[in-house]
Amino acid sequence: MLTIECGPADLERSRFGASPIFELTTLVDRLDRADSRADWPPGLDETYAELCRDVDLALVRALQGPRHGADFLARVPDGPRQTWEDDIAALRATPAPWVRREVARSLRLNAGCSRRVVDALTSPGAIGMVADVLDACWQRLLAPHWPSLREVHDGDLEFRRDELRRVGWQGVVAGLHPELRSTGAGIRIATIPGRARLTLHGSGLVLVPSVFVRPGLTVLAADDGQVGLHYPALPHTSPRARDPLSDLIGRSRGRLLRALETPGTTTALARELDASVGAVGDHLGVLRRSGLVERVREGRRVLYRRTPLGDAVAEGGE
Repeated sequence: MLTIECGPADLERSRFGASPIFELTTLVDRLDRADSRADWPPGLDETYAELCRDVDLALVRALQGPRHGADFLARVPDGPRQTWEDDIAALRATPAPWVRREVARSLRLNAGCSRRVVDALTSPGAIGMVADVLDACWQRLLAPHWPSLREVHDGDLEFRRDELRRVGWQGVVAGLHPELRSTGAGIRIATIPGRARLTLHGSGLVLVPSVFVRPGLTVLAADDGQVGLHYPALPHTSPRARDPLSDLIGRSRGRLLRALETPGTTTALARELDASVGAVGDHLGVLRRSGLVERVREGRRVLYRRTPLGDAVAEGGE
């Protein structure tokens, strides 16, 4: 069992993230073990078989064996808008000492690599070769399906943000997975073997939905103390199609109008919705002109709040 030691104050610093490279490396690992599901995008098994013939996937296999996965292959993400371009650039920029340390550990724990693989991974150009293999995997395995997978991630995050307003961070974390227990002293995950402990040290959790981690959970601990919790994303149930408010005024404005259940500033709303201040300002302008939102001054702050019409529209779309 893994225990993440944290209190309510630690959880209040939590945030959401997205990790394309985690999705890719998890998918490659599962396809390599012939472990796939019918609800995945079609054709992944066939594409993977072609990749095994075309690129040197043995380099990646050596770095994510059953006993150890190299840390630089899946880092704790910065935020929910992280892209493949962000991830592959960070991978290529991995410092050489970090590469050498993780390669040595992987080769020691994941025994059975050929001399060719050992020579490649201990060469000065190792990280470039690994990045080239993963980029080829991305372009052929996931890039064609990423828009639909991103919708699954976004749908899950929208649900979690609604839950956050209702039950707070502790309630959100407790609801991520049936094997996860949130207590006053921290978070316990029964399905992770051993008796390991992690401490947040005030940095908060980074909660990352994943399509391919299901049915389990994965925890990543960064050297700087950040802890990423990758949990199964909610199945895609076309949230846009079942949301009358989004159909009426658009998904982004619908989320903004719901967030204004509590009045807020443009900056605070942008932070809550993981959007730019400019985009939130534009949407607020449209909602004001439509009579759904009004602007009021409170000391030096300018707050936005729903009008009675805005309340009726938001509550009617629930």
